[in-house]
This record gives sequence, structure tokens and C-alpha cells, in this order.
Amino acid sequence: MSRVVLINQLQQTLQQLWNLETKTALSDIPTQQLLETLKERLAASPATAEEQAVLTAIFQSVGYSPDADPLTADIPEHVSVGWIITKLGIGHSTFYRSVHNFLVFPVLKIGNRPYYLKADVLVLFDKVKGKGAYFLGRMASKLKSGGG
Repeated sequence: MSRVVLINQLQQTLQQLWNLETKTALSDIPTQQLLETLKERLAASPATAEEQAVLTAIFQSVGYSPDADPLTADIPEHVSVGWIITKLGIGHSTFYRSVHNFLVFPVLKIGNRPYYLKADVLVLFDKVKGKGAYFLGRMASKLKSGGG
């Protein structure tokens, strides 16, 4: 047999293996949770072109075909604590002391991770733009004391 025939047979065998085992394994994973996790990790460190090609193949194999590239898509409707902390320029302690359950409220929970509406966070960001963590603490203390 020639090398070309062997390579073609190997490609067919690998494709069959992919169709039988990998697709069934990926179909057991909740697609939305997989996408959110991948987007969070890619936001922390962008993927190379090769990694993007692999992730695109995975997205297509689970039946996800976005209008835009999933790796460069806009921020989702729900955002994580890490995104909020970065956007507001505050620390974890300040977030949980002054913002969480006082100024923004979680609307979705996946596992133990709360997610917040992006619109609420952006409204808060517009109010405190450039004023810092002290201003957030003052806003939260007014809400705690009922001074609204």
C-alpha cells in the first residue's frame, strides 16, 4: 500500500473515533456552562490561533454555531465577580463588604459562583466612575441604614 492510502485510512479511522467517542462525551457536558467557562478563561489569557481553531472545532461538534466568533464575542449578559472587580477597580474584600447584596444582586448561580446582570454593574460603574472604593462604601452604608 502507498503512504497516501494509509494516511487516508488513518484519517477515516480518526474521524470515526471522533464521531463515536468525543462527540458523545462532549454532549454530556452542558454546552452553555462549557462556553461560559471557556470565555472566562480566555478573557484572562487570550488564545493563540491554533487554540482558537481547536476551540472552534469543539464548539461546532457540540452544535454551537455563534453569529460571531465565540472567543471575541461581546461580554455576556451575566458577568462574574472577577469581571466586576476588574471593571470597578476594587478588591475582593471591598466587593463583598460594599457591593455584593447592597448595590448589585446576583441573578444566577452556577455551582457556588454568583453571576450579576451586566447592565446593573455598568449603571453602578457610571455612578462611581473615578470615585474609588470609599464612595462605594458610603453608598452601601446609606443603603444599610435605610437612608437610600
